Amino acid sequence: MRRDRARMAVYALAGIYLLYLAWEIRKNLPTAGTEKPLMIVFMVLFAVIGIAAVANGIYSAWKQAKEMSEAAADPTPEEGGAKTASVETVSAENEMLSAENADTVEKVEKEENR
Repeated sequence: MRRDRARMAVYALAGIYLLYLAWEIRKNLPTAGTEKPLMIVFMVLFAVIGIAAVANGIYSAWKQAKEMSEAAADPTPEEGGAKTASVETVSAENEMLSAENADTVEKVEKEENR
């Protein structure tokens, strides 16, 4: 989970950097000579990939936050199963103690009746 959060942040930051590069290329277009078409191609490419990376990072962060809030609100079946098992264990132990107490009470009553 921690790696996922870091990965989302890296995607978003890489996207911001690519958008910055596209912006810098756009600023330098008027002074470009023969490489102007190549600069336009890379400017568009960086902008598209940058927007996609930022959007992916934000969407993944939102999705993970939503899943974490749902997981905090509802226990998973495994957790519920573990709780049920511990209740069953405690119930079985209580029955054993009750049976032991009943045996002890019977012994004491027999001794008193002698």
